[in-house]
Amino acid sequence: MKLDLGRPEKFSFVYTVLHITLFRVIFFVWYKNITWTNLNRLYAKYPIIIAANHQNSLMDPLVILGIETRQITWLARADIFKNPIAARILRFMRIMPAFRQRDGKEQLANNEIVFQKCIDILAANKVLALFPEGTHWGFRRLRETKKAVPRIAFLAEDAHNFSLNTHILPVGINYSNYTRLRGNVHVNFGTPIPVKQYEDIFKNNPQEAQNKMREDIEQELKKEMIHIAHTDDNYNVYDSLRYICEKQAQTILGLQGKKATVKFTAHKKIIEILDNCFNSKPDTYTELKNQTNTYKQLLSEYNMRDWLVAKHGGDTFGIILQSFILTVLFPIFAIGYCTHAFFYFKFNSLAKKLAKDPQFHNSINFGFTYLLGPIIYLLYGIIFISVTNLSFWYIFPFAILLLACGVISFEYSLIAKKTFHMIRYNYMQMTDSKKIETIEKQRRKIIKMFSTLLHEQNQ
Repeated sequence: MKLDLGRPEKFSFVYTVLHITLFRVIFFVWYKNITWTNLNRLYAKYPIIIAANHQNSLMDPLVILGIETRQITWLARADIFKNPIAARILRFMRIMPAFRQRDGKEQLANNEIVFQKCIDILAANKVLALFPEGTHWGFRRLRETKKAVPRIAFLAEDAHNFSLNTHILPVGINYSNYTRLRGNVHVNFGTPIPVKQYEDIFKNNPQEAQNKMREDIEQELKKEMIHIAHTDDNYNVYDSLRYICEKQAQTILGLQGKKATVKFTAHKKIIEILDNCFNSKPDTYTELKNQTNTYKQLLSEYNMRDWLVAKHGGDTFGIILQSFILTVLFPIFAIGYCTHAFFYFKFNSLAKKLAKDPQFHNSINFGFTYLLGPIIYLLYGIIFISVTNLSFWYIFPFAILLLACGVISFEYSLIAKKTFHMIRYNYMQMTDSKKIETIEKQRRKIIKMFSTLLHEQNQ
């Protein structure tokens, strides 16, 4: 592989224009709700190395790029640079390759060139970003971090006699769903870690300093992300209880404020309580686990969703209102579906062919949309002005309306599914009430057990 890193330490006007216009428009359509805390920590007046958890392939750097305006340079695994076209796109996105043993021993020497470029970036008071885990991982768990962040941080500071004042910024990225379009993402920018605090340790024992920094990064990252330590079937139990007990935890703890932050705090508390129960009350935890698995089996058997049981199927007025909205918006849904089905079905099909790893599918879909979406919209616009005999400039408002139709179409399909499930649930209440009573009773058992644990811990 010919190593061409470009000049990521230099400001790029074209990158900035595309970043704050086309990219951010697509990004804020891609995700329904995007929230963050302490973004101001990214704008400090010193060199920053972002250390983020890595659960969703290329979407992880795209999420951070979507909510900030600084020109960040990323390190990513070298094998994604093998395709020349992909390599050019990645370089334009200010992503540099990091070589691993599996890339070939002869390639490892290239890391010295890459690391020198990293030093140049930090010396220029810019932002560098890495994923300490090394590879992505589709589970809400932080794995053991690698040595890349400490190595680069100490190389840069040692080369400048620890005068750069570089800080490590832990960043926790939390998704509601890794692959679903129009999901939610919440990003926490953690407490910066000054590299200078390790200076004395580094001068006496560099390896000890690297290990200490890795431990500190892991500790801080776990605070900013949903971290479920279990790797067995207990992981799924924890993950389910996060949502089943969410409202109860918020109520008992008196959590108020921004929805995403409150939800994150509640989920962290639920995991903490489950960890304490798992370690100190194994019998109670086993009972809670069994009750949760029974509830999940009932949900699967009855083809239901937890939110539906929690709301007792929804009220009649809500069903009527949603049905009315679906009727009124159907023409817009039809337009949006017909003009955007290609985006969803074709791009999704191509993504599955190009990558076996499902964690890459969302990233590939986003890439296709970013590169080909404007071209397809332009073709739609040309057809529109050709039919209507309007001037060329009408393409732009037409594209905005078309985009709105696409978003409404997708949301319409979600509302339609929810309305169907609500109608079905209420129908079952009239025709097979024992099933409804069984599943609601099972959910109440879980909530009661969790509430007892929460009250005991708060005493």
